[in-house]
Amino acid sequence: MKDKLMRKEFIFLELLSLLCVTLSFGQEAQLAIYDSKEEGLYFDQALIYSYSDHTGLKKEIWIYHSSCSGRFLFDHAAWGREDEMIHYVIAQPDGSYLTFGTEAEGPGNGKIVAVDSVYLESKDARTAIPPNDGYIQFVALPESNKVIAGLESRAYKVRKLKEANGKEVIHLATVDFDTRLIYAFNQQAQELRLPELFSDGLSLGADQLITRIESSYTDSNGKKYWSTLSLETIDPTTYWAPYKEHTLRQRIGEKLITKPLLESMELTEPCY
Repeated sequence: MKDKLMRKEFIFLELLSLLCVTLSFGQEAQLAIYDSKEEGLYFDQALIYSYSDHTGLKKEIWIYHSSCSGRFLFDHAAWGREDEMIHYVIAQPDGSYLTFGTEAEGPGNGKIVAVDSVYLESKDARTAIPPNDGYIQFVALPESNKVIAGLESRAYKVRKLKEANGKEVIHLATVDFDTRLIYAFNQQAQELRLPELFSDGLSLGADQLITRIESSYTDSNGKKYWSTLSLETIDPTTYWAPYKEHTLRQRIGEKLITKPLLESMELTEPCY
């Protein structure tokens, strides 16, 4: 009798375990979300940085990323202020930056998307990382390596040979997304910018993410300038960027082409 009870209990636990696995699988399937014509372009990660400098400024910088499409999205949470004309900028893997905004005299509802592109140096050209040239030298600081926001980060002292009074220490982590789209953002002719510490001037690798950078400089009058940028976390998120009502405005040669963005935007397929 005791053996039968134990066997029934065992079978019940097995069935319960199987039910939990089935429910878990079903929940995961529902959470796998991707681009949608109705909802918009989908971003599932947020890179959250803290920034401070000698002026007393302290702020957070949010950069959204889609692990499915490889796109990045920058909005007021990245550049630090609201803008009535520009809602967000989406960077695509081909180096194009789509600026979503509103114009009072724009076609239809005035929702316009302008296109700008930057040159992305090939990934192969940046294999020797960090680079050393006649202007910048990287000196490894293995004793300062640390885990930042869950990422193993290598420390380097950055020597800018033309700035003898400057000091800079940078931490870099290897990631599985293309960081060039972050560093190239400031190359656009826009007033909305990320902190200069994200500058592309360091020619970092396409898979190298700045997790922390501390910069200081003393001018000829002895005045000190400093700034610090640190990755706090990479969090899962749900960010939908509407696009189907926008009109694409693009100059090709001497012609200005306008057409619904819906006709040009490639949506990602289900991505798990």
